[in-house]
Amino acid sequence: MNLIIKKKILVRIMSLLLLFLITIFFLYIFIYFMWVFPMHDLSKYQNKKWIKELTENLILGINDPKKLYKIRQYKENILSFWYSYWFFHTKQYTIWGAIHLKNKFSKKGNLRLYYYDFLKNEIKNSALEIDFSEIQTYLNNNKITIKCNENYIQEIDIDNDKMKILIDTEQFKLNFSLSIDDYSTNMPALIPRYQLLNRICDFTETKCPNEWGSDNPMIGKILNGTFNNTTIESGGNFWFDNLLGLNNYFLSEYVWFVLLNDDWLIYFLLNDTIDNIKQKKTNIITVLLIKDRKNNKILTCGMDTNITRLYNKIDKLINPKTIDINYISKDNFDIHYEMENFKIDINSKPNDISKKSRVFVNDYYKTDDIDIETFSNWDKQYYKTISSFNYVELVTMSNINIVYNNKNFSFIDRVICDGFEFSDDNNINQHIYCENNSNIRNYFVG
Repeated sequence: MNLIIKKKILVRIMSLLLLFLITIFFLYIFIYFMWVFPMHDLSKYQNKKWIKELTENLILGINDPKKLYKIRQYKENILSFWYSYWFFHTKQYTIWGAIHLKNKFSKKGNLRLYYYDFLKNEIKNSALEIDFSEIQTYLNNNKITIKCNENYIQEIDIDNDKMKILIDTEQFKLNFSLSIDDYSTNMPALIPRYQLLNRICDFTETKCPNEWGSDNPMIGKILNGTFNNTTIESGGNFWFDNLLGLNNYFLSEYVWFVLLNDDWLIYFLLNDTIDNIKQKKTNIITVLLIKDRKNNKILTCGMDTNITRLYNKIDKLINPKTIDINYISKDNFDIHYEMENFKIDINSKPNDISKKSRVFVNDYYKTDDIDIETFSNWDKQYYKTISSFNYVELVTMSNINIVYNNKNFSFIDRVICDGFEFSDDNNINQHIYCENNSNIRNYFVG
């Protein structure tokens, strides 16, 4: 009798265990198809109404913590890093512009404007130091305005897909009217369907308390304008994005590649130490966006090979791809990326344009109005780390080959390459620890 009871109990336990495993399996599959797989094309979960609300709260949140709280519910929202970044492709120029806060310890910022002239084969660079507390952000006739004195005035009209930008560094002046044709963000933490998982999906690098960032791009065409008092022809292309960060933020090295022309918007971001990228220890594409602009069709937009390890195998089965990136320097790289119905090869070698267009920004985070000796040990290490970054940017001519819809497209075009790298070639301590001594992401440990 006891044996029969034991067998029944065993059968019961086995049945419950099997039911538990089946439940876990279906939950695993449900989470993958509900949240993980959609990260490969987040454009499907974005609309104009949501983009407008997000953009208003982000940009107005610079001066209004209540707006920022709607996006990220921190008890303390401390703005530590924020920028607006641009590049423009015209027939004669590639022009870069930016306005940014230097670091969380200072109110100093920079307004930058620099350009490469394809006709004269030369670059010119200018920068104007600003007081970041003088930046105003507000709504005016349902248009978002960012203003810093009369040196930076940006007007965003999302309802009509229009934008205006004036940048005046007192050396150079740019004044453009623009048409926006894409707003797609590839950050799942900003999208409503991921709010339940935003602690997992957040754009964080050091896992420090309250660390968080946002990235909100806009891409489109130049309608008209002037640059250094010269009329710019209509039809060029532009990229704009703004990033807002909180607490201790932006400590990782990265490399970013962008191809933007009338037919294509393609970019790849590799977020890792430069050494690891060069040695292909991980060689992952963190985020990407591939868009057929000619037919207004996004092929992929969002997270890529850094899908959570728990889902790596199933993701490779369902969403196979081939990636091979040989990165030697910002003007010497080969990119091969292949997914269903699309393949691209970008081959870039050092050339006269890349050599002449290269810009080093060595003071991106450094400032002279702070007393480091008054800092906590954590802040001293943090400042030491960010002060050892160089920002490097250039435009280079690359051979492009695309296979799409069984058609082959081969051409030579401009590719933007930029990124942060440590200036001291690993002679500094790259290890950053949080105040609570929690572990940081492995890729940040040198």
